[in-house]
Order: sequence, then structure tokens, then C-alpha cells
Amino acid sequence: MGCNNGKNKQKQISSPNNQQDILPQRNQTENGNKLPVENKHLSEAEKQEKLEDELRQKNERNRERLKKLKGEEPEDKFLTDIEGKTTYGFSYITISDEKAKKIAENLENNQILKTVEFYSNDLSDEGVKYLCGALEKNKFLTSFTLQANNVSDQGIKYLAAALEQNQTLNRLSLQENKMTDEGMKYLAEALQKNRSLTWLNFTSNKITNIGAEYLVAALEQNTSLTDMIFFRTKIEQIWIDKIFEKLNRNLQN
Repeated sequence: MGCNNGKNKQKQISSPNNQQDILPQRNQTENGNKLPVENKHLSEAEKQEKLEDELRQKNERNRERLKKLKGEEPEDKFLTDIEGKTTYGFSYITISDEKAKKIAENLENNQILKTVEFYSNDLSDEGVKYLCGALEKNKFLTSFTLQANNVSDQGIKYLAAALEQNQTLNRLSLQENKMTDEGMKYLAEALQKNRSLTWLNFTSNKITNIGAEYLVAALEQNTSLTDMIFFRTKIEQIWIDKIFEKLNRNLQN
């Protein structure tokens, strides 16, 4: 979806119904086996709840497996691991508020790291606040992922404040969190001011047509966003079409 090289600006962006769901490779299979096929007799709401429950269980199994493999690690081991790298992922490990604070302190002045990913870390709102504070100051990160971390609307509020200040980040993934329409309102307000973000993923969040309306209003002002992924939400097709109409306009400009 979207246009990566600018060679064909007339290329249309398809709606989520026509896209292939994008998940990190580690979430695609479990021991080499595909995820269970959905029961066609379930309602859409039941299907979504079933899939989210399967993902939560799988994330928990992965976290426990990695704990056994890694054993007990020093709380600040990441400080040596992250040194000199352009991409770093914190996957399936619990990040306490204190560790989030240490990570944030590193990110504030890190001039090498371009991509940082947080997958299933049991982050609290306070931990998210530390990380978003770092985003406000960091001038080098271009991609930021907060996936399967139960980020609440309060956490999204912290993130929105960071996006108003940060003008280098161009990819943001908020997949599998607890953002509702209230959180989308915070995010949409920030997107009216942000001019660097081009790609946004909020798959598996509790967004309805109300949140979609906030987003469409933001896209009246925002001309940088050209790519968006939002599977497994409660947004109806009429609002999906309005969102992608704005994204196609941005792509063609």
C-alpha cells in the first residue's frame, strides 16, 4: 500500500479490506504453524475478540520462552546491546518504569539509532510517558513501534504531545493496544501539526466511526501522511473510504 519511490504518483491506495494484514514476522507463525483459521459461523465481534485473545496468549508464551532462554539479565544490559546499532527491538520482555526511564535517557541523545521497536513489554502509562518524553527531544529516530503494550488513551496523549514536537519520525505503529476514540482525538490533533509522519498503523485498537471522523478532520490539514493500516477496528466502510480519499490526495501531491 502506498508509494515508496514517488515514480508513480497516480497509484491508488487500497482500503484495508483489500490489503494483506501486516504483522511482524515473529507474530505470523507459532512453531512454524499458521495461526488457527477463524470459524466462519462466529460474528465479526466474536472473530475479533477470538483473534485478539489468541494473539495475547501467543505473546505471553513467547515472553515466557524468551525468559527461559535468556535467563536473568542485568536491568541495564540493553545499554551495551544498543551501542552502535541503527535498529533495536525490545521484544517480549517486561519493561518496568525504571527501565523505561533508563531507555528514554539513552534515546534522548542517541544519534545513531533510527528504528526502535517495543513488542509486548507490559509498559505502564508512566513508562510510556518516559519514552514519549525522549521522542520530543530525539532528532534522529525515524521509526517507532509500540505494539501489544496495552497503551491506553492516556499513553496516546503523551505520544500526541511528542508528535507535536518531533519532526523527524516518519513511521509509527500502535498495533494491538487499547486506544479508543478519545485517544484518536489526541492523535488527530497532533497530526494537524506534525509534518514528518508518512506511515501510521493502528490495527487492533478500539476505534469507531467517531475516531475515524477525528482522523478525517486531521487529514484536512495534514498533507504528509500517505500510508495507513487499520485492520480489526470498528470503522465502517463509508469512513474508510473518506480516510483513503485524503491519503490518495496526499500521495498525488
